[in-house]
Amino acid sequence: MAMGGMARRLTVLLITLATVGTVQMAAPVARTVGYTGSHSCDSSTSHGGAMGVAAPSSGMLGAQASIRAFDAGLCKPPFSGSSGSLAWIGLVGQPTTGNNIYQVGYAVCQNDGCAQTAVYYFYAYGWDQSATCGAAKGPSVVEAPRGLVPSGNPIDLYKVDKELRSPPNYSLVAYIDGAQQNATAPNPDRCWPSGINQDQSFVETWDTQDQGGGTVALHQSFSSLKYENSASSWVSITGSGTCPTNSHTTYWTCNWDPTQSDRLYDWDTRY
Repeated sequence: MAMGGMARRLTVLLITLATVGTVQMAAPVARTVGYTGSHSCDSSTSHGGAMGVAAPSSGMLGAQASIRAFDAGLCKPPFSGSSGSLAWIGLVGQPTTGNNIYQVGYAVCQNDGCAQTAVYYFYAYGWDQSATCGAAKGPSVVEAPRGLVPSGNPIDLYKVDKELRSPPNYSLVAYIDGAQQNATAPNPDRCWPSGINQDQSFVETWDTQDQGGGTVALHQSFSSLKYENSASSWVSITGSGTCPTNSHTTYWTCNWDPTQSDRLYDWDTRY
């Protein structure tokens, strides 16, 4: 599912990596069908793309970000592949085009790969084939215990961390607003030959006509972007101007906040 590898066509809005807190829960956003947009799904075979920034660093231990959620508009069927809109943070191992990735975020989708018909929290992890961990495992979407995303575009605090759970073995753990969301993922030192090499934060879409990021009226924010270095210190990720990469500049916009250098705003000008 993403730059770390997913067996489907992807369009990704890359951002990058906040602290842990609490959020007031409201009524969940429920759907009887996934489709909410007015754009016909892309019938071509080219669905890829990326926008944003990544923070490469060997030996990193974690990533954090605060993300505003959206009940994103999806393309109008029929579709030639998959249709969905997701936002997440993740840790990635080389090669970044493979399955070596661990993610936590939220998703809404309308065909294969969906865990819900509503907007829901998820985690996912995977690895490439190796002698240590066996056959490759793609990072399939799993609905997180947190369940459905509340209405009202909540801002949630996401964290992925490499932790010493069963000494001397480390595990990867996902958190949303301070609550653990998975039973831990395998040790990246064993299953990812090069260990953790990068943190990523994306808005990802599975069809070019799915909504990527926020709307013209309400932009999506990724704030307090940080990664944890090998010394267990949290390092801010900062920038200015536009995001370094944007393959769909005609309808995706991604800018650094001029008043807060560790925050990005993104939106889809079609929505």
